[in-house]
Amino acid sequence: MRFNKAKCRVLHLSRGNPRFQYRLGGDMIKSSPAEMDLGVLVAWRWTGGTGLGATGFIHLLVDEKLDMSRQCALAAQKANHILGCIQRSVASRSREVILPLYSALVRPHLEYCVQLWSPQHKKDMELLERGVTEGYNGTIFAYGQTGSGKSFTMQGIVDPSTQKGIIPRAFEHIFESVQCAENAKFLVRASYLEIYNEDIRDLLGADTKQKLELKEHPEKGVYVKGLSLHTVHSVVQCERIMETGWRNRAVGYTLMNKDSSRSHSIFTVNMEIYTVDERGQDHLRAAKLNLVDLAGSERQSKTGATGERLKEATKINLSLSALGNVISALVDGRCKHIPYRDSKLTRLLQDSLGGNTKTLMVACLSPADNNYDESLSTLRYANRAKNIKNKPCINEDPKDALLREYQEEIKKLKAILAEQMSTNILS
Repeated sequence: MRFNKAKCRVLHLSRGNPRFQYRLGGDMIKSSPAEMDLGVLVAWRWTGGTGLGATGFIHLLVDEKLDMSRQCALAAQKANHILGCIQRSVASRSREVILPLYSALVRPHLEYCVQLWSPQHKKDMELLERGVTEGYNGTIFAYGQTGSGKSFTMQGIVDPSTQKGIIPRAFEHIFESVQCAENAKFLVRASYLEIYNEDIRDLLGADTKQKLELKEHPEKGVYVKGLSLHTVHSVVQCERIMETGWRNRAVGYTLMNKDSSRSHSIFTVNMEIYTVDERGQDHLRAAKLNLVDLAGSERQSKTGATGERLKEATKINLSLSALGNVISALVDGRCKHIPYRDSKLTRLLQDSLGGNTKTLMVACLSPADNNYDESLSTLRYANRAKNIKNKPCINEDPKDALLREYQEEIKKLKAILAEQMSTNILS
């Protein structure tokens, strides 16, 4: 299938006489002084095969405060961007990429998961975060190329409050649930680590450069030996800890991002829930929420990384590749061996991928058309990840879990006994 022709025409929808003219792709753009909506008419044609052709009218949002001359100039820039996306899609010989692009742009409906009013935030983020107070493990991780907004999505900014990221919002949801809970006591502790050049470092420790070791416990699973835990009683305390750890993270300058994260970071909220049942017996549940900001995948040709930055990028890409291999193995279903041990990152996220954790992946994309290949790769990554099947369950104290198992067994035996007795009476 071969791309034959595409043209992009910007139209001004008004009845006034044309006053301004701009040229785009060989077509003249005309406009009137009136402040009306601007739109772009996009047409493309395929040859070879079905000979499919398609057109679409795409509304462009332009600042009404500007005069029409400037509005048309901005519209022309946006139209060029759209045309570039289509041409890149054609170059990749993927009709499936073009059609969603066209249909999505006709009636944009974009919701940001970090905005309080968005359906995604209410449906996914908030429910997952509040589930930790019930005893479920949770993980939220941001994935995407460098400079696509992962750190901003997770961290955000304090002022204005509407720009807070996922991590500070999680603090608010957790402590709201704690305050509303009845007949329960909570112990909340926080930790913050980073994986830099495949070395684990405590961002809240006395020596942030000290390398920590991974260990495995038969009941607790994988954990970091010597990682500091800090008891917190409020959202404010959590935010202070987050800011302290953030200042200790490894960042560096690249051509893609002047403050590029050079490490993966994991902020973990550990929670113990003590409850008393109707018979006065104590019960203990434990849960944790992992909030993960992954370093961005990089191409040396774009970032201009050399020396230490290039070494960092190599380690980052290797660990992200290991994460991709784990996801692929889990989705495949035929692999008996899941390569969790290929990197520190995948070992720490072992419970989050195919384990007992409620996991949510945030795919961060760059709007720039020159990042088309990386954006498509991120979407494919996310498409594979969504097919992983976890088995979330409440983390009970082993004694409580065993007791509940015995109680359920006794209940079943009583039901069987009652059924046999009723059968004997009837006979």
